[in-house]
Amino acid sequence: MIFRGEILFLLICLLVFPLFYQSCYTIIDKADAETNVCRQIPFKTILESTSIVKSDRPANIVIRTKYEEQWFVANYSIGMKLQNIDYRNEILIGIIAGKKKGSGVSVTIDSVCRCKERIEVYSHEENPLINTDEVCYPVHIVAIKKTRLPVVFEDMEIIYPEDSIYGEWFFQYYENLITGEKESALPVGRPVTLELSSEFLFVGKIIVNQINGRFELKENHEISFSDISITHVGSEKSIIDWERRYFDALSNVRTFDFNKTELKLYFDSNQKAMVYKKLFHD
Repeated sequence: MIFRGEILFLLICLLVFPLFYQSCYTIIDKADAETNVCRQIPFKTILESTSIVKSDRPANIVIRTKYEEQWFVANYSIGMKLQNIDYRNEILIGIIAGKKKGSGVSVTIDSVCRCKERIEVYSHEENPLINTDEVCYPVHIVAIKKTRLPVVFEDMEIIYPEDSIYGEWFFQYYENLITGEKESALPVGRPVTLELSSEFLFVGKIIVNQINGRFELKENHEISFSDISITHVGSEKSIIDWERRYFDALSNVRTFDFNKTELKLYFDSNQKAMVYKKLFHD
């Protein structure tokens, strides 16, 4: 027989426990909940290595429980145990850069921010372009205070040496293949860019559309672009026509020359070229 006092006690437990359970997840969630201001969240490094996590493919990870940590350790061939994490008060977030050729490549989480109803993670990869037969597996895992908010990993910035062809270039002009006249981007307030990666892939913005593909560097400063594809966002005829001429020009590039601030892609021996300036990020 259940007495009234016991029934009252059970009702109190049912009411109080969910509130206590939710409070465990709102250490970060309540802060700035009614503002639009992004604020940085302190974090501490749990693991930073180039050899412990043997994963060929890049990945972003969020670990909220001991079970998820065990799954991570088992599936990513970690050569060591993570330090003790108090998952009642912390969660782990991390970036695995994947298998990288050469030595000296590293990945770093620069900042973690609470922005409205999500956690944003900002990071960069540093690639000194040291050509060796070695491979490495950069990873950076940090701990932050517990939260239920979704974690969003912003696009990783890749930092190359200043004297490298790799990186992001800002289009200045090209010399028309037929007329030879200099032709710059249409004045629509949108920069035209070309980003070359050490994986020999490229992406670019051309006013309203984007292009991507592969490129190959050869002897005697020869370069070729292949597998070029372009999005098909509609716009006014003058813009689409300009983008088509730019696409054709890039397809006809044969050689290149560059320094720390300028890249020239040449079409032929007459030295007609596409000219870019280096984009430097703070």
